Amino acid sequence: MPLLTGLFSLMISAAGWYYLLYSKAAHKLARIEDTAINTRRIMLRRFGGTLLILLAMLLYVGSNVISWEPPTVWFAVVWIGVMVLVGAVTMLALVDLRLTNQLRQRRKREEH
Repeated sequence: MPLLTGLFSLMISAAGWYYLLYSKAAHKLARIEDTAINTRRIMLRRFGGTLLILLAMLLYVGSNVISWEPPTVWFAVVWIGVMVLVGAVTMLALVDLRLTNQLRQRRKREEH
């Protein structure tokens, strides 16, 4: 099981690393999106990438480092942190989705 959780944590951190440093999809929207909104989208994606890396670290620590028996305060802190980070990443994804839907609606209005 430690191998599986380690690989899962590595995949999550790789996705975060990609969003933090290499993702250029939001930059390509700069041509058709308002500059302020596009800058906000880029910063939100970078912040989301950072949160993904932190999430991967906490998942690894919670699964492989901290003992489940008996549960300790650190066990609770780590897993509450995992839940908070999952919620934060989800909220950032929903904000990005909302910005994308607003852009799509603006583009449809401009076409007609």
